[in-house]
Amino acid sequence: MLEERVQALYRLICILIITENIVLTSTFSKSLTVCPAPALWQLVAIRKCADVSMYHCLYNGVTGDFDDSCFVSERYPAGSYVLYEGGLNSKHCPDGQYQPMPYASNEDNKNAKCMYLKTRCNGVGQLIHDLSEKPDKDRTCRCDYSRGYDFVYKPRNRCYCIPTEEDCSCYRKPCHNNSTKLTPDYKCQLQGIITCPVIPSIILEKGMNNNGKYAQNEYSVKRNDMFNNRVDNIKLTPDLKTLRLLKWLLLVLILLALIMAITALIVILYHLCEDKQDQTTNDKTDTSNCEIVVTKGIQQCNEYLKQSKMLIIKGRRGTGKSKIARYVASRNEDHELIIMTRNDTKDTAFRIDACLQNTNGNTIVIFDEMFDAFASAEDINQAFMITEKFLKLPKVKSILTVDENDMTLADTFRRRNDDVKMQMVDLDYEFPMSKDEKRALIDRHLKNYVSRQTTHGNSYIMEREMQVSEKEVENIINTETFIGFPYMCANFFGNTDNFKLGSKYFRQPHKLLLDEIEQLRAGCSGRKDEYYRDQYCVLVYILLNKDGGINVNAINMELYQKIRKRLFKFNFSFNELGKHFNFRDKITKRYFCQYGEGLYTIRPSVYQAMLLSYIKISVDDVLENCKLEHLLDIVKPPNFKLLPNEVALECSHGMVKTFERALGLRISKAALLGKNESDMICQYLMKYPYNPLLDICLDNLKQYCNDFLTSERVELMLKLFHSINTKRTPSYILATKPISFVASWSLLTFQKYEEVKSLKDFIESCVPKDKPEYLRDMLCSIVDEFGNNLLTYCVLWWNEEFRPLISFLSERFARDVKYWRSNREGLFTENEDKTSALHFAVYFGRLKAIQTFMELKLLTVKEVLFLQKAENKSFLNKLDILIELGNEGESRLYSQSIRYNLDICNKVDYGSKSDYTEIQRQLKEIKATVKSELDS
Repeated sequence: MLEERVQALYRLICILIITENIVLTSTFSKSLTVCPAPALWQLVAIRKCADVSMYHCLYNGVTGDFDDSCFVSERYPAGSYVLYEGGLNSKHCPDGQYQPMPYASNEDNKNAKCMYLKTRCNGVGQLIHDLSEKPDKDRTCRCDYSRGYDFVYKPRNRCYCIPTEEDCSCYRKPCHNNSTKLTPDYKCQLQGIITCPVIPSIILEKGMNNNGKYAQNEYSVKRNDMFNNRVDNIKLTPDLKTLRLLKWLLLVLILLALIMAITALIVILYHLCEDKQDQTTNDKTDTSNCEIVVTKGIQQCNEYLKQSKMLIIKGRRGTGKSKIARYVASRNEDHELIIMTRNDTKDTAFRIDACLQNTNGNTIVIFDEMFDAFASAEDINQAFMITEKFLKLPKVKSILTVDENDMTLADTFRRRNDDVKMQMVDLDYEFPMSKDEKRALIDRHLKNYVSRQTTHGNSYIMEREMQVSEKEVENIINTETFIGFPYMCANFFGNTDNFKLGSKYFRQPHKLLLDEIEQLRAGCSGRKDEYYRDQYCVLVYILLNKDGGINVNAINMELYQKIRKRLFKFNFSFNELGKHFNFRDKITKRYFCQYGEGLYTIRPSVYQAMLLSYIKISVDDVLENCKLEHLLDIVKPPNFKLLPNEVALECSHGMVKTFERALGLRISKAALLGKNESDMICQYLMKYPYNPLLDICLDNLKQYCNDFLTSERVELMLKLFHSINTKRTPSYILATKPISFVASWSLLTFQKYEEVKSLKDFIESCVPKDKPEYLRDMLCSIVDEFGNNLLTYCVLWWNEEFRPLISFLSERFARDVKYWRSNREGLFTENEDKTSALHFAVYFGRLKAIQTFMELKLLTVKEVLFLQKAENKSFLNKLDILIELGNEGESRLYSQSIRYNLDICNKVDYGSKSDYTEIQRQLKEIKATVKSELDS
């Protein structure tokens, strides 16, 4: 019945809209004799143009009619009017009219510009003051002193009056002495100084006719330029009469439509109030389109409702208690459904109760969050009374939804009605959503939410494709949310700003949680707020514990005492605190998770909320002690702005140095701890590539990396630098003035991952040609766990053709021969196996590398690298070692002294047989020369 009334009202509104369109079409379909009236201007503009501001109606100086069209408006100066002559054209205002201000060409109801008529100055005794008129100003008037007229009210200027600003009325002023007459200064005198000008004779002649009366027709303004000899008092044409009649007809139709709509609305509201009982009783929830995934908790609700008189569904906000209650009730098709909330009055409950007592059918009553822990005692008693009244009805089953905070009241209700069989389903701890159930809910949203609107300026953009990567889905599923997961999913997929945050939206603390933590912190201000004070202190204690947990059996009371002293401004007894304080009493399931006997940790979102709260008290404590994963997730560098709806720590100008120093140090240390930490830091640095933290982290890494490099850490360093350099251009690296440590690892990663273009750009931009010492420091940098330097790995790559690295080194060595001869120390530094880049070159048959060293005279007798003096006989032994290594390499025999990191070079090719032969020949020749010199 209600739907029929709504459909009738809808049909009526449609008829009115169609009628209005017919009226507008019939009115403005033909050529215009005049432009639309102000009341119809907007309607015509909407129908004529897509953009109302582009509608124009102007006089056509060629055809003599008015044309309306759509184009961009223009601004014109004062004293002119605009007309259409194949395009917009402006002219000076005609005689008798003026335009005092600039205007736009699209202003409504401007059939002609210069709509202000100049004052005619044709009142009793009035004359025009000045014939040199301006098109942007009104005329000035004066009184005819020659006929004895003076101003009634003295104007600001004694000689003339401005009619738009002053009263210019004139009266005949008598002079008592008949021998005197009125002067141009409007004084009765014969002689004296006259300041006002004499009225020109042409004005006096035009101002009076033979009878002494003013001829008004002389000054009637004719608009010949625009209206083709039509004057201002133009008579109504048939078109204009029709236009005005249609205007009134349209107003009458709109008024009738409003009256009918208001009447229909009153009737509908009346019937809604009358049918409220039937509406509530027969309200079957349509769950076919609900975002419901049948979880184990829902299945358990179905079972418990069949077995008991009342089902209690408990869960924190957002777990879907209300929707689950409706879904479970709708599965019992033989039962009617009634929904009661705490907003329903006592009279409504009694009326529904009376109705149920007179029916024989089965009914399910849903008490949706009837209890509220923060409600008054009177409201709670009323809620108890209403709920208990329905429990006594024989054919009525009940479903009660309660929030986590309201469980105390729910327990009280169960004790008061212990004779009634009740069952409870806990959606938080007994039946939380599993990973498969969360994935099913995400898939349901992705499938059903095919379109949404996002605000962009003043317009809306429809987005029809919603894609979430598999990695993001995994992150969402593995995140433990403080608010219920169904609620978070609905907000995530239903809001564009939330969707852009990705999985971070689920990890970041909700606004409700932030407000709740702030209430705890604010409660620390006085002695009476014991609960809030102790709760907040316990949370801070765990926040500053690097393990992120608490053992209630082993509390560091000294640390806890320091926390309390920092938060509270009054003194307290430490002995009394240790005697009476019990940590177990201050730990609630709402904020904590238990993972062992006496072991607790804060929930992740609570941890981040506490981090944001406590950093207002101590920045250093948070940056130095809080978990790095939460810091990186919630801290944004100072030069990056927050996204809409993003919760993060914004660093003020005073925090920047502390932020960079403390966090940069922690990042650099954590980068070498393990794969998970390194991956986490890589993701963070890739997310914010142009970040001052990066340079601080790299500077600190040099101090920690060279001292304890291991195979695992080499792998971490390669991944770290590769991730960093994928977001950094060579010009940016050069701008940061990288140290040799950073440059050497960057060069390694570009070569390892075969990023030829990036390597070429890097060596051209970041290795200055005029600073060979910079290249030397790079080549001498230790880069693996065996103590091999960068030159060693360059030797391993030396045989590969068309490698920019090899051609680059050859070119730089040849460019600065003198420098390399005098600064060769460190290039062939031996590692822990007593081998150097030279040993690797001989073993793997790198003939080109050996030849390069020979050209630099690094292997001659007098400038040998291994000896300070040529007569040292141990050099012969080292030559023998090199010759033996060459034989082993040529035979592909494994050598224990040749070790390198497989993550840097996965596979190393051996040289050709001819390369080995030539290397052996040169070594033996050097040996023979050295031996002969030693013998001599």
